[in-house]
This record gives sequence, C-alpha cells and structure tokens, in this order.
Amino acid sequence: MNFKSAVIMSNGEEASNGLVFRTAPEAEAYGEELLSRWFAPVGHKAIEFDGPVTHKWNWENLKLEEAL
Repeated sequence: MNFKSAVIMSNGEEASNGLVFRTAPEAEAYGEELLSRWFAPVGHKAIEFDGPVTHKWNWENLKLEEAL
C-alpha cells in the first residue's frame, strides 16, 4: 500500500493531490511542508492509496522529488 498526503480544512473536509509516496512518513513530511505554505488547511495526515508511487521525500534536503 502506498500513501498520499491529505490536508484537513477547518470544516473537516479533506483534500489531496496526485502525489503518491511509498511510505506514510514521506507523505506526512510532504504534508507538513505543504501546510507551512498554505493558510486555509488546519492539519494534514497520510492516507493509504492503492496506486503507483509518483514522488518521494528527500530527507537530506527536506524537499519533494519525482520518483524514478
């Protein structure tokens, strides 16, 4: 199972984009970074997703990269 990052809005709705990660910690790290740039979401979480991995989180540089 792979993972996506979902942001949580103030009304409780969740939204995600097309980025899929191999691990929950990668999705969480991306969600935290994304949340730091947005003002509308109030939280984030990793959700399981049954689809191919598209991206990875570079822990050394703390940034998003395309998965090869």
